[in-house]
Amino acid sequence: MTTSDGGGLVLDSAQDTFEGTMPYQDQVTPPVSGLVQWAYSLVVQSLEGEAAFEVTLIDPQGEKVAVAQAIEGVASIEGELRQQNYDLHIVGKKAMPFRAICTQTYGYRQ
Repeated sequence: MTTSDGGGLVLDSAQDTFEGTMPYQDQVTPPVSGLVQWAYSLVVQSLEGEAAFEVTLIDPQGEKVAVAQAIEGVASIEGELRQQNYDLHIVGKKAMPFRAICTQTYGYRQ
Protein backbone atom coordinates (compact mmCIF):
# COMPACT_ATOMS: atom_id res chain seq x y z
CA MET A 1 0.00 0.00 0.00
CA THR A 2 1.32 3.48 -0.88
CA THR A 3 0.63 6.51 1.30
CA SER A 4 -0.11 10.03 0.00
CA ASP A 5 3.52 11.05 0.56
CA GLY A 6 4.74 8.16 -1.63
CA GLY A 7 5.96 5.96 1.24
CA GLY A 8 4.85 2.40 1.80
CA LEU A 9 2.41 1.49 4.54
CA VAL A 10 2.80 -1.90 6.19
CA LEU A 11 -0.06 -3.51 8.14
CA ASP A 12 0.88 -6.15 10.68
CA SER A 13 -0.28 -7.85 13.87
CA ALA A 14 1.18 -9.73 16.81
CA GLN A 15 -0.26 -11.97 19.49
CA ASP A 16 1.40 -13.01 22.74
CA THR A 17 0.31 -15.09 25.73
CA PHE A 18 1.95 -14.56 29.11
CA GLU A 19 1.43 -15.53 32.74
CA GLY A 20 2.19 -13.70 35.95
CA THR A 21 1.09 -13.04 39.50
CA MET A 22 -1.03 -10.12 40.66
CA PRO A 23 -0.20 -7.44 41.51
CA TYR A 24 1.53 -7.10 38.15
CA GLN A 25 3.05 -4.07 36.47
CA ASP A 26 4.77 -3.84 33.09
CA GLN A 27 5.46 -1.36 30.34
CA VAL A 28 3.64 -1.61 27.01
CA THR A 29 5.91 -0.34 24.26
CA PRO A 30 5.15 0.37 20.59
CA PRO A 31 5.67 -2.75 18.45
CA VAL A 32 7.61 -0.78 15.78
CA SER A 33 8.74 2.79 15.12
CA GLY A 34 6.90 5.06 12.69
CA LEU A 35 3.43 3.92 13.77
CA VAL A 36 0.46 5.31 11.89
CA GLN A 37 -2.10 3.21 13.77
CA TRP A 38 -1.89 0.88 16.81
CA ALA A 39 -4.80 -1.11 18.23
CA TYR A 40 -4.11 -2.92 21.52
CA SER A 41 -6.26 -5.59 23.14
CA LEU A 42 -5.62 -7.57 26.33
CA VAL A 43 -7.72 -10.33 27.89
CA VAL A 44 -6.72 -11.40 31.42
CA GLN A 45 -8.02 -14.52 33.18
CA SER A 46 -7.51 -15.29 36.86
CA LEU A 47 -6.19 -18.82 37.36
CA GLU A 48 -8.13 -18.92 40.66
CA GLY A 49 -11.62 -18.87 39.14
CA GLU A 50 -14.05 -16.00 39.56
CA ALA A 51 -11.67 -13.71 41.45
CA ALA A 52 -12.05 -9.91 41.52
CA PHE A 53 -9.31 -7.80 39.91
CA GLU A 54 -8.76 -4.73 37.75
CA VAL A 55 -6.73 -4.13 34.58
CA THR A 56 -5.57 -0.57 33.84
CA LEU A 57 -3.53 0.93 31.00
CA ILE A 58 -2.05 4.37 31.78
CA ASP A 59 -0.41 6.83 29.36
CA PRO A 60 2.78 8.84 30.16
CA GLN A 61 0.69 11.80 31.39
CA GLY A 62 -0.96 9.58 34.03
CA GLU A 63 -4.32 9.35 32.23
CA LYS A 64 -6.15 6.03 32.26
CA VAL A 65 -6.50 4.90 28.64
CA ALA A 66 -8.43 1.71 29.42
CA VAL A 67 -9.81 0.19 32.63
CA ALA A 68 -11.76 -3.02 33.21
CA GLN A 69 -13.06 -4.86 36.25
CA ALA A 70 -13.07 -8.66 36.14
CA ILE A 71 -16.40 -10.36 35.47
CA GLU A 72 -16.38 -14.04 36.43
CA GLY A 73 -12.58 -13.97 36.64
CA VAL A 74 -11.96 -12.38 33.21
CA ALA A 75 -11.21 -8.75 32.28
CA SER A 76 -10.63 -7.28 28.83
CA ILE A 77 -9.30 -3.89 27.72
CA GLU A 78 -8.72 -2.43 24.30
CA GLY A 79 -7.66 0.90 22.95
CA GLU A 80 -6.12 2.80 20.11
CA LEU A 81 -2.64 3.79 21.26
CA ARG A 82 0.05 6.24 20.10
CA GLN A 83 3.80 6.04 19.58
CA GLN A 84 4.65 6.17 23.31
CA ASN A 85 5.05 3.82 26.27
CA TYR A 86 2.16 2.91 28.57
CA ASP A 87 2.02 1.38 32.04
CA LEU A 88 -0.02 -1.79 32.48
CA HIS A 89 -1.36 -2.68 35.94
CA ILE A 90 -3.20 -5.88 36.88
CA VAL A 91 -4.27 -5.72 40.52
CA GLY A 92 -6.38 -8.06 42.65
CA LYS A 93 -7.41 -8.01 46.28
CA LYS A 94 -4.77 -10.66 46.95
CA ALA A 95 -1.77 -12.18 45.20
CA MET A 96 -2.99 -14.60 42.53
CA PRO A 97 -1.78 -16.09 39.26
CA PHE A 98 -3.21 -15.05 35.89
CA ARG A 99 -2.91 -15.76 32.18
CA ALA A 100 -3.21 -13.02 29.55
CA ILE A 101 -3.52 -12.85 25.77
CA CYS A 102 -2.35 -9.64 24.10
CA THR A 103 -3.26 -8.84 20.49
CA GLN A 104 -1.82 -5.86 18.63
CA THR A 105 -2.72 -4.68 15.13
CA TYR A 106 -0.69 -1.84 13.72
CA GLY A 107 0.27 0.07 10.62
CA TYR A 108 3.59 1.81 10.01
CA ARG A 109 5.53 3.54 7.26
CA GLN A 110 8.37 1.69 5.64
